[in-house]
Amino acid sequence: MAIIKVLNGKVSSSTDFDLTVGTTDVITLEAGGDVGIGTTNPANTLDLYGDTYAGIGINDGTNAFIQQWHASYGDFILGTTSNKDMRIYANGLHATPNLFLSGSGRVGIGDPTPGAMLQVHNAGSNQVVAVTGVTNPYLTIGTSSNTGGF
Repeated sequence: MAIIKVLNGKVSSSTDFDLTVGTTDVITLEAGGDVGIGTTNPANTLDLYGDTYAGIGINDGTNAFIQQWHASYGDFILGTTSNKDMRIYANGLHATPNLFLSGSGRVGIGDPTPGAMLQVHNAGSNQVVAVTGVTNPYLTIGTSSNTGGF
């Protein structure tokens, strides 16, 4: 059992601290700093556990920006709601996202306004697409019935 004390406006405990609703521990604060929501044994700095949905939802009141692990599907779901675009930036926010996913399903790499299902843009002189590390590199461009390739 944790002994709770309040000193100078701070709540402290010498052992793990569990917030319980009814008979269920809903939040665990371990003495080492790990926090568990839905678990009494967090394995990470923040560990979330749920029976069907476990994860984080960041919401502005209308749109969820990050979804969660879904036990029924076995997938990690990262996305938006309401047919919104998603942008991924590396090394901070830049004028152009590194990866752009439109709400209509188009993907832009280095291009925030893809005009095709996949559009790759490189403003530099480096290769745009490279197929390496396989015995017979092969790239097919066309419809599913097209057998041609490069």
